[in-house]
Amino acid sequence: MYASQVKLGDTNVRNYLPPLCKAKLACYILFLAVWGVTVLPSAYEAPFGYLDDAGTVVAVRNVSQNWAGLLPDPETGRFQPIYWLGKLLACSLWGDSPAAFYLFQALTVLLNGLIIIYLVNRFTRSTFAGLAAGIFFITGSSIYEAVYTLGKSEIQASLFLFLIIAANAVYLECQSRRTAIAALAAIFICSLCANWTKETLAAASVFWLTGLSVSYMRIPEQRHFLSAWLQTSLVGIAAVIVSRLGYYALRPEISAEAYTKFVINITGIKENLLFYLQQTPDVIFFGLLSAALVLAWSGRFQQSEQAGQKIYIIICGILLTGWGYFLGMLCWRWGEAYYLYIPGALFQTACIVAGYFVLRLYKCTRSLIVLVLLLISIFKFYGLIYGYYVAVSQRINDSMYYEAIRKYAELAKPGDRLLLEQWNDFEEPAYSSRLMLQQVFSLQTEVYGIRSLFTGQSLTEEQKKLYSIKNEWNDTILKPKKGDYILFMPGKNSAYWIVRGVAPFVAAHSHFERMADHVTVKSENLQSKSCLIIQPQAPFIVLDKVYRGYRLYQIGDIEKMIQWSGQFDDGWIGRSAIAAIPNPAEQENVYFEVFVPQQVLPQRLTIHCGDALVSDITFSESGTYPLVLNLDNYITNNHSVSASVDLKFSVSNIFVPQNMGLNKDTRELGLLLKSSKLVLKD
Repeated sequence: MYASQVKLGDTNVRNYLPPLCKAKLACYILFLAVWGVTVLPSAYEAPFGYLDDAGTVVAVRNVSQNWAGLLPDPETGRFQPIYWLGKLLACSLWGDSPAAFYLFQALTVLLNGLIIIYLVNRFTRSTFAGLAAGIFFITGSSIYEAVYTLGKSEIQASLFLFLIIAANAVYLECQSRRTAIAALAAIFICSLCANWTKETLAAASVFWLTGLSVSYMRIPEQRHFLSAWLQTSLVGIAAVIVSRLGYYALRPEISAEAYTKFVINITGIKENLLFYLQQTPDVIFFGLLSAALVLAWSGRFQQSEQAGQKIYIIICGILLTGWGYFLGMLCWRWGEAYYLYIPGALFQTACIVAGYFVLRLYKCTRSLIVLVLLLISIFKFYGLIYGYYVAVSQRINDSMYYEAIRKYAELAKPGDRLLLEQWNDFEEPAYSSRLMLQQVFSLQTEVYGIRSLFTGQSLTEEQKKLYSIKNEWNDTILKPKKGDYILFMPGKNSAYWIVRGVAPFVAAHSHFERMADHVTVKSENLQSKSCLIIQPQAPFIVLDKVYRGYRLYQIGDIEKMIQWSGQFDDGWIGRSAIAAIPNPAEQENVYFEVFVPQQVLPQRLTIHCGDALVSDITFSESGTYPLVLNLDNYITNNHSVSASVDLKFSVSNIFVPQNMGLNKDTRELGLLLKSSKLVLKD
């Protein structure tokens, strides 16, 4: 029966498909299923988060209204026109909702995976090898942080890089002049697009230089093949150069380039290496395994067929590009797991293809094969549990934040302010929340980060340069006042894994919850998920709950609210802390409730007002004690009521819970201040 005779709905259609077509169809269906479970859920009920999301919406809207938005950014020094055109495409198709951007990302990952499957199938003629490469790609640890948040250009950049590799492979084998021209054009265009998506894709030059060098060293007699590598190298590297010339031609004369300029130092390289060994060990494992397999393949290079020798050279290019990119990330100012998105994809692709040819060229013992498969299984299992933790942590964090911002937009009146308790004013969440409310909710309001009020933190010179800050922030503006809303996000991410802006995270108590007489909870919620997490001590793998929530407070009569510095979020103080007593009156006392732990007995507490000793108490038993302080003497000595009276609490003994085997807390603790307020005298 011919294909034209097969009708839709014919129950015997499967009998007319060749076995190879059935296998490939099953391969793609299984890959789609895994993608549907691991990546596609990122687009389901997607929220906006407090990192790059608001900036993404603003940038896309600017580009849609004015193409000048594609020009180099004078503040950061970045030039990503293709990246922003991709976001604009998503917005044009589905609007500027969070789901639109996440769906675009998920489809980009899908296309990238299909290209990897195509490449591996082309190199090995093995359906199983292609399937393994595709599934390995979407289950690597470094993919999830990029997929489950917005603003990560690695996703689009990786797609262009693998299109470059595919076009290069086609050109090396093509016989048609028309196909050759199309392949060279694809290499040039995709190289431009890759570098105008993320600047680090200049590392693609390593691919061409490796292919050209290895071809010259291993098969110099095949002049046609060497010439083909030379041509693709010239075209690809020319595109890299053009992409940078485009940046220099279009950038403003005065450009800070605060983000792209940094200093390389040995300490930073060591810290980044340790970070990646702890966060993404599977990426490094596959990098080392693929290098070992390529070396083994090299030992039998002469026994390989001519086609196998040419594939070996391409895989060398893929492998060294991955290592070149990885080494570049070691030199960057900090480490992030998603930075290894591209090296992870390259290493795993090289590993599958090199492994296939090594198994054909060597008679490997069963025990060696079992050992390698066992190690691969362990690291893929690691990638899955890490990926689930990252996806869950980011999604519940963003969901709670987005709900809180939406609630504030519903409740806020003209003149109201939103204060973020857990971030400094120069940090991204403060700026992004302001943009979010203005652009997404059409609410003109002031948003400030007030963490510095509790920590006393000041800006470093590097932070000033990175965030383009010329002056210190004004603490007077940051201080809460009546009617202000306070956003606090309680949560727990107990694994040692670091997820940018999200984890690790432990915060249960707001500074304002101990001021119940002065604040009102206007809205709150909480989400939790169970995750397998890895920890550095036994038991190394545990099932734990990750949770994140929000509480939206509104400030009431703040004139009588005591504010602390040197006090931890949960109420504990170390060796000292200062309580600022606002507007004390002659008819008022100050009331404190303190808890003295067993570990610091006997504990001496002294309270000073300036140089004057207000109270000196020694506690000999553990428990909760009320303290009532009369400030009449202080007020009398100054002949007036002070606008604010500072009381300094100092203790004689401290303890570190971790050192005493109580928990993992490494803070120095002295007393727990459970409550503080002004009360009328009897």
